[in-house]
Amino acid sequence: MERTTGRRYKRVVSPSGAQDKTFLMSSTHLSLHYHLVFRTKNHESVITSVWRDRLHAYLGGVIRTLGGAPEAIGGVADHVHLLVGLRATHTLADVLRELKSVSSKWVHEEVGVCSFSWQEGYGAFAVSASQLENARCYIQQQDEHHRTHMRNIWRCFSAAESNSMSGTCEAFPNPWPGLLIIVWHCPVVRTTG
Repeated sequence: MERTTGRRYKRVVSPSGAQDKTFLMSSTHLSLHYHLVFRTKNHESVITSVWRDRLHAYLGGVIRTLGGAPEAIGGVADHVHLLVGLRATHTLADVLRELKSVSSKWVHEEVGVCSFSWQEGYGAFAVSASQLENARCYIQQQDEHHRTHMRNIWRCFSAAESNSMSGTCEAFPNPWPGLLIIVWHCPVVRTTG
């Protein structure tokens, strides 16, 4: 171990394996960022614009209380997106369980929506340091994203239903470079009663 400016470093052989090239590297460096997504139970559109911003602020406070860093929070009436930085000691499942439990209780007590609850599952995606700004922009623009893209998706589903299509596949504009969103239009089965 060498001491340089009061920090501890260890000498590491270069990745190419060359013995004559070495560089100093700090003991630990982490960039653990996650894009978290979860919905309301039964996909109910209960998160109104009247209290949505307060909910997002509260979710950020919960993440901070747990020792994480909220980078961006957004969403619409039936789900939320969070970009968070977590520590190596965090367990993703524990963070999500606490976040959803505490925020449900907050909605019951502060907003007065006693029937409110989150779905059991969630989506969690690791975000590289090079994609943090793209993820942040995507999350902050959820209202616009859903207003335009979801309108297109429903229009396609309606067309598929009216044309009795056997199934088509359509790609949508990607919110992040390198990500392709594909929607499969399934045939609609009509029953007569």
